Order: sequence, then C-alpha cells, then structure tokens
Amino acid sequence: MGIGLKSILRRWGERRRLREIYPLMIIHLYSLSTASPSSRDIMKMAGKSSLALSDASKIFSKISTLVEKWHYTLHKAVRYVASQISEKRVKKFLQRLSDSVNVNMDLRDFMKVEYEKMMADKAAEFDRAIERVKRLIEAYSAIMTSSIFLSVSMLLTSMIYGIDVNRILILTTVAVTASLAFIAFFTSRSLPRDPILHDDPRRPEKLASIERMNLIILIMSLSSIPPLILSPIKLSFFLDPVSAPMILAGAPLLMIGWVGRRWVKSAREMDENYAPFVKSLGDALEVSGSLKSACKVVSINDYGPLNKLLKRLGKRLELGFEQGKAVEMLGVESLSNLILSTCRIEADSLRYGSRQAITSKAIHDYILSHLANRKKRRQVAGAIRGLALPLQAIFSALSALISVLTRILSEFAKLIHTWFPVITPISYDTITIYFAGLMLAMAVASSYMIYSIEGDSKFTFTYQLGILLTISGVIHHLALLASMKLLNLASGFMSGMEEIVEGI
Repeated sequence: MGIGLKSILRRWGERRRLREIYPLMIIHLYSLSTASPSSRDIMKMAGKSSLALSDASKIFSKISTLVEKWHYTLHKAVRYVASQISEKRVKKFLQRLSDSVNVNMDLRDFMKVEYEKMMADKAAEFDRAIERVKRLIEAYSAIMTSSIFLSVSMLLTSMIYGIDVNRILILTTVAVTASLAFIAFFTSRSLPRDPILHDDPRRPEKLASIERMNLIILIMSLSSIPPLILSPIKLSFFLDPVSAPMILAGAPLLMIGWVGRRWVKSAREMDENYAPFVKSLGDALEVSGSLKSACKVVSINDYGPLNKLLKRLGKRLELGFEQGKAVEMLGVESLSNLILSTCRIEADSLRYGSRQAITSKAIHDYILSHLANRKKRRQVAGAIRGLALPLQAIFSALSALISVLTRILSEFAKLIHTWFPVITPISYDTITIYFAGLMLAMAVASSYMIYSIEGDSKFTFTYQLGILLTISGVIHHLALLASMKLLNLASGFMSGMEEIVEGI
C-alpha cells in the first residue's frame, strides 16, 4: 500500500511539474526550431535541456533514444512517448507533433502555430480561473459572515436553553473550520502557482536562511497559541488570555514576513524591467552576432535594477565565460523565478544557434502576458484582503463583547440557578478557548486564500497571518477594555441580586 501511494504521489508530482513547465516548453521548442531544419536534431537538443525544461527534457530524451538506438521513425517515437504521458496538454501536444512530422510539416511553422495557440489559451484559461476565484470570494464573504453569526448564536443558544454546552461549541468550531477549509482548498486549486523567487541553490545564503527561519517561526508561532491559551499560568499581567497569545504569535510572523516580502519586492521589480531588456538584447544579438557586443549596445538604455546585472554580465563575458553560463547567472542573480526560467531558454538558444530576434520576441510577449496576469491576481487578492481584515477585526471585537456578556450572564445564572435553572453557566475558560480557536481558524483560512490567489511566495502567507493575528489580539484587547465597563456596571447589580436571593 505504501509503494502504491508513493507511486501515485510521484505521478501526481510529475503531472503538476509538466503542467507548470508547458508554456516554457513550447517557447523553448519554438526557439530551437529556428536553429536547425532537422526535427531529429531539435528533439536531441531538447533532450539535453534539463535545466530549461526540467522533467519535460526526459520526454524528448526518450524520443531521441527511440529514434537513434531503436530505429523508430520520429513520428512513431513521438506517438509512443505521448501514450505514456498522463498530463493532458503535453500528451495532446505530442500527438499533434507526431502528426506534423508524419506529413513532413516544417517544425518551425508548426511550433509558431503552437506558440500562438499556447499564448491565446493561456490568457483565456487564466481569465476563466480569475472568474472562478471571484465567485469563490463571494462565497468566502458569505461563509465568514455566517460563521460570525453562527459562533455567537450557538453560544448564547446553548447557554440559554441549557443544551450540552461543550458539545455544541465543539460542533460549531468543527463546522466553521470545515467550511473555511473547504473554500480555501477550492481557491488554492483554481489558480496555478506563480513563485516570484527561484529556488536555485546558488541564491544568496541570507535569503535561504530567511526562508528556513520563516518555516520555523511559522510552526513555532502556530503551535504556541494552544499552550498559551490552555496554560494554567495566565498572561493577565501582560494582556487578556486571548489577546496575549494572538499578539505573541502574530508579531514574529509579521516581522519575518515583512523581511521576506522585501526580497519578493526586489525580484518583482526585476520582472517588470525584464521584458524591454530581453527584447532589446535579442535585437542587438541579431545584428551584432555577439553577446558581448550586444551588452554594450543595450547598456546605453536604463533598465532600472537590471543595470547592475547587465554590467556583471558584460564583465563575465570579457573574462571569457561561456555565453550560456553568463546569461544563466544573470537569471540566478536576479532572484526571479520568471527571469531565471527564461534566461535558461535564452542560454540554450545561444548554445544551439537559434534566431535571437525570434526567441527574444517570444520571451518578451510571454513575460508581458505573465505580468498582466500577475496584476490581475494582485487585484483579486486585494479584494479578499479588503474583506478579511474588517471581518477578522469585527469578530475579534464581537468575541470580546460576547465574552463579557456571557460572563455577566453566567454569574447571574449561578445566583438564580437553584430556583430558576433555565440558564446554564459557562466557565470563562471555555469561552476563551472557543473564541480563540475560531479566531485562529479564520485567520489561517483568510491568509491561505490570499496566499493562494497571489501565489507568489510563502512569505505572503506568513505576513498575512501575522497581520491578522496581531490585529485580532489588539482589537480583542481594546474591545475587552471597553466591554469591561459593562462588567463594572453589572457588579453593583450582582451585589444587589445576591441580597435578594439570600432573602428569598
């Protein structure tokens, strides 16, 4: 059973990677198709492009092996490999490739059509995905609102009608958490990932350390909330039993998330300046035929933060670095996943002699399309952020008010319980655990939805969770201070009721 599960997870991972690499695979093959008129040579080149194509390079390596060692015809080799692939888009592409080879269609013309089709389909699919996410956000807003109403009403109902309080509160917490997890899961499946930072081992050690710290702090912060709430040693000297754990857990997340997002912002700025840079570099390469000369030509223009990387690229070429390696290092130093992936395509196109004007134009259009989609993602993420923050703050304030009111009601119920046993007293610790659990569930779900929509970096999840937890703690404490005035007013009423009850 363990072996079967491992196989299923491995296949699922391969399908996911092929689905993510598909647009870059089409661009890469389109670039290689301008380097040689031989389809066999192009399959061989693609099979050696493991850095640019990742798992997809194995597909073309198998095709090349079947042709050269087992004497398959090219179209039969492509058809056979396609039959072994489960990812639908890659499978259908290989089937079309096999048909085009079978009728002796020029591969460059075929790949041009495939590239244009991929770009059109990519834009249409993303727009449909954005519409699905917008509908999910509407559902999220309704679920959050109903969860706030449900959590309060079930607490008061179980208290007033004398129902099994603990059971009702547990079922309410499970129902709310399950609903939020359900909507968060579907949101995460609606949009593909868009990692801003690459994970190449050559990235700065400082960034790698921050990424490791991010995971450690996230785990420690989330795991510290239940013990702090359940601990018999209350933090009343600091804040109330709900606000203190939320702020103590949220502040470190907010800090590490803010530091990480500075790296993300730097890479995003690189992306925004890269499209005109790669277009100018390709045109200069087409004219000069030398990357060193092309760097000197394009260096007269201003590309923002890319200027420093362009100078380093020129120095490496002067020191005798191989062109492909020099271009790839530019992508590594940019910290951008988008730039690194396209720089690897550019590096292979230089090694194999592809037409640079065509390659750079294809990359330029792809980057502009990707940046346009990224802008749409941020707009939608801003919409859900605008819902999450107020709803989290409202629930935090409401939980503080209800906590005080139920505390007053419980004290009143204890006085009249012997002769009017209708209202069931609830301990303050039970109310604290109940509202703190719901508050944490809402914050995690909202943060994960924002992270899923932006899809840029795990720092986004950490940062948003830090904001929501910190806001929850601060708002809860402020609302509790204001609500305590009700408790002070009620204390005089309670003393009077004690005298009445004793007289009865």
